[in-house]
Amino acid sequence: MTAGGRPPGGQALLVAFGALLALAAASFALSYAHLGRFVTPVALAVAFAKAAIVLAVFMELSRESASIRLAVAAAGLLVALLIAFVVGDVATRDAIGVTPPSPEPLGARVPVGPSRRLTEGPAKTSAGPGEGAMRP
Repeated sequence: MTAGGRPPGGQALLVAFGALLALAAASFALSYAHLGRFVTPVALAVAFAKAAIVLAVFMELSRESASIRLAVAAAGLLVALLIAFVVGDVATRDAIGVTPPSPEPLGARVPVGPSRRLTEGPAKTSAGPGEGAMRP
């Protein structure tokens, strides 16, 4: 139920359902299309259209008060800002010359310090039996 007391009409729900099915079919078809670097923007546009239909019709946001719509819009802007920061980070990562370190092959590094002592076994001493070696 909405603030006005009546649910959305059956025709509006059927139109929204049909639009969502069409957008799902478009998503599936676009997954096989070779769009090059436009794959992500097109996929995000289809996802945005699906979310807008669900918000407007099924969650009845179009019939809610202005304060609730403003809160949803603020949340959407924050998500868009986070996506923009991620895209900016990925786009400029190679431009400044900082690349992540490559993993070294196993066995390429000789451990130094306490870990080396653990892999070599017991320490060898030059003292013979009874010559300065402590016994328990």
